[in-house]
Amino acid sequence: MALTYVLAKIGPNALNLCKCSCWPGPGVRLISCIILDDVEIMENAVVTNAIVGWKSSIGGDGHVSSE
Repeated sequence: MALTYVLAKIGPNALNLCKCSCWPGPGVRLISCIILDDVEIMENAVVTNAIVGWKSSIGGDGHVSSE
């Protein structure tokens, strides 16, 4: 199995509640959020103050926020 390094910024209070099966792309920013299992977050997306549910996908350059 090859190791993959992702250049993502994991901010304060970011939490993965389930197993480590979240796939953030390069440039992703996670700030004060909860990421559940089987989530794909494509490159340069921003998730702030949100809960991302199981088996979700956030497109590239997407912004998700509860505010």
